[in-house]
Amino acid sequence: MIETESDTARSAYEKRLQKLEREKAVTVERAASCVRPARDYDETLRTAVEFLASPWKLWNSERFSDKRLCLKLTFADKLAYVRGEGFRTAKVLADFLSPEVEMARR
Repeated sequence: MIETESDTARSAYEKRLQKLEREKAVTVERAASCVRPARDYDETLRTAVEFLASPWKLWNSERFSDKRLCLKLTFADKLAYVRGEGFRTAKVLADFLSPEVEMARR
């Protein structure tokens, strides 16, 4: 209860408090819905495992969004292309897989 001599001021304060209480309730409800993940853990894990099992399957999909997702899951950044040389990633992979590369001994 607001203590004031003016009934008009008291009414204005009470209306403002009611409005703020409604806004607070809406904000609390929105905040509670924000903490939920877009997809549950099992669905996300299943998608990742399916991709790791066969990335080629996703790449061969006719959907453009699947191909884009395949690239995002495969490469950490955009593919670098050098005119005359080609994609940089292919060179790095070729260097890594060359027969001169040896594993460290124990």
